[in-house]
Amino acid sequence: MLSLLVSMLFFDFNFVSAARPRDFGLSDGDTISATGSEDPDIYIINDSGYKRLFLNPAIFNFYGHLGGFAKVKTVSSNIRDAFPTSGLFRNCETNDERVYGVESTGEDTGVLRWVNTTGTQAVIDDPNFFQKIFCINNNEFNWYSKGSNYNSVNQIPSYSRNITGGTAKKLTESNVYTIEDDGTIISSGVPSDRGIVDNFINEAAVVNKFFKEYPTASDFYDFVVILTNFKSPNTGHFTHAKDLDLGISDYQPAYDLQHIYQLTGYGGQGKFKGYALIPDAYGTVDDNFYILVHELSHRWLFYFKNSGIIDANLAHYKNNANTITNEAGIAYGDPNGGGSLAPNSSVPGYCLSSGSPNKYRFTSLSLYLMGLVPPEKTIPIKYYETSDDWSDKGTPCTEKSFSVQNVISLAGQRNPGYSSSQKDFSVAYITLTHKGEKLSDAYVQKVNHIVNNFPTKWNEVTNYKSKINGRGTIR
Repeated sequence: MLSLLVSMLFFDFNFVSAARPRDFGLSDGDTISATGSEDPDIYIINDSGYKRLFLNPAIFNFYGHLGGFAKVKTVSSNIRDAFPTSGLFRNCETNDERVYGVESTGEDTGVLRWVNTTGTQAVIDDPNFFQKIFCINNNEFNWYSKGSNYNSVNQIPSYSRNITGGTAKKLTESNVYTIEDDGTIISSGVPSDRGIVDNFINEAAVVNKFFKEYPTASDFYDFVVILTNFKSPNTGHFTHAKDLDLGISDYQPAYDLQHIYQLTGYGGQGKFKGYALIPDAYGTVDDNFYILVHELSHRWLFYFKNSGIIDANLAHYKNNANTITNEAGIAYGDPNGGGSLAPNSSVPGYCLSSGSPNKYRFTSLSLYLMGLVPPEKTIPIKYYETSDDWSDKGTPCTEKSFSVQNVISLAGQRNPGYSSSQKDFSVAYITLTHKGEKLSDAYVQKVNHIVNNFPTKWNEVTNYKSKINGRGTIR
């Protein structure tokens, strides 16, 4: 009997997807549908936590051993969306090792294209590549027309529903959504302190529209990331759920020291914590990883006063705080700022700066504030009171120290504590476009690259203490 389940062809990886079937009382190979939702299509799930779509009833009927429509299990849209959608197939009936990507060309039609890349490069582009591959049989393989090759994993489109009910054919996985401006989101000719500006984004309208179309999403996603394919006067930033004036938020006062760890979020059970806006204005695609890490970390960092190491906005380390971490001879800076000021070993009483590293990891104090390490695993941060006078000796300085005990004195014990704090976070990605605009292939590749690789970056920057969408390892 032909199995329709994923086949691990060449490698075995430690990466995992956002959920596993057993988390919801399901099994490897179950067919599911969220009947009555905006997406009633039928999917099959694999043990790695991915699902594939049956484009139409004809394809579904090629697999009679699955038991037909009578065996399809009805699930909620939350459970369906917990399994990212894959469009990677290979013909296991002929034992063909070539992997194909499917492009949906209509509601019930599609084209297969060979993914002409090496296994090594495929994993670089998408660490979960081999976990996403589903076996298909000859009937289905022959049903598709064949298109030109894909030369990169990042070119592969995946089936995902547009929130207006259409299909966003060029976005990866079920955690990616597209919102088209309906005339209320993107404005032109808006007065600002920089004069008249175009492409001003009504961010609350984006989030409001998302949760209006997906009312249960606030109980599934911790964060929403808004990505644009255009530059905007809106700068990259993080907004707490409590700051959204959308009429249905339920929260405790923010920036209130003892409550900063207890924001209940947006609606429902309060899982939603806030959103990050990342306009398309940050240079190379990898620059977006740093911006994303930086902005999402504002959920926890810092919001307490009188520390000596936090800036006036209560959001970043001051430059006088040495936030450099050295591991295996590599210097890492904290994504939330600070500097590399340190005593001049040749001239007592003076400090020098060694410059900012281009690699990042959170300090142990930041990880404590995020709930990712216990207090006893933290190292105090040294900071320096300095003058503005610089010479070849450096600047006169006085060394001080800020420890987790200082945090507790200022803000109380972290609540919840390390043992019960959340460490795996669900993220939805929204691509915002102008009305009637088609996403370019280059932008699609950029979104794919971000979605596929950001969980790995987050895992590394948190020193393997936290995961995004279930991907990574906790050490």
